[in-house]
Amino acid sequence: MNNILTIMGLCKTFGALKAVNDVTFDVYENEILGIIGPNGAGKTTLFNVIVGIYRPDGGDITFRGRSIKNLLPHNICRIGITKTSQIVHPFLTLTVKENILVANMFGQNLNKRESEKKADEIMEFLGLTDVMNMHSATISLLKRRKLELARALGTGAEVILMDENLAGLNPVELEEGMEIIRELKRRGKTLVIVEHIMKAIMGVCERTVVLNYGEKIAEGTPYEVCSDERVITAYLGKKICCQ
Repeated sequence: MNNILTIMGLCKTFGALKAVNDVTFDVYENEILGIIGPNGAGKTTLFNVIVGIYRPDGGDITFRGRSIKNLLPHNICRIGITKTSQIVHPFLTLTVKENILVANMFGQNLNKRESEKKADEIMEFLGLTDVMNMHSATISLLKRRKLELARALGTGAEVILMDENLAGLNPVELEEGMEIIRELKRRGKTLVIVEHIMKAIMGVCERTVVLNYGEKIAEGTPYEVCSDERVITAYLGKKICCQ
């Protein structure tokens, strides 16, 4: 498999706190990689460093062999990496479709006609057509989660970092969300997902990286990491799966 994104010895500190401490792993093209760990493990901070919201204090990030650690967030987005947020932040005064149009025009430099077509395709795929003309402040949690993903797709990014995009969904919605992730892989996207829902990690991820106190403590298939004693002690509490 070809590496598309490489994290090498990445560090990010806030005062005395080492939020990300010497983390190294590869992301392979067209895979679904899971990132798990307890609250405060550094998962969201890791995502924010990758997309340029925070500048790393050490290490490097390469995308297709090119270092991106000194690029600004909008430049990182335009070369092909974006993320969804754990707490969704759509433009609340814009409609669902207008939110996606902004992503299309900004991320891909599409004209209005091209943006309209692309937005319609994304809304059809994610089941947002029925709320396309509603302001994003008025739609349900499930639809907001989908809109957050729709905006990421609108940028045209090859690599999408998904920060708890499935949080708060009921079992039926969760299954739908997992199938969307699988379909994105089938469509050629590379996905890195942070989730606490182990059913989702086990159901869609090919590999999993585990963080604890900012450090990587395990890496492997979901079955391998959830059987690792360090992971059980730090995060799971008990062995939850077997081969």
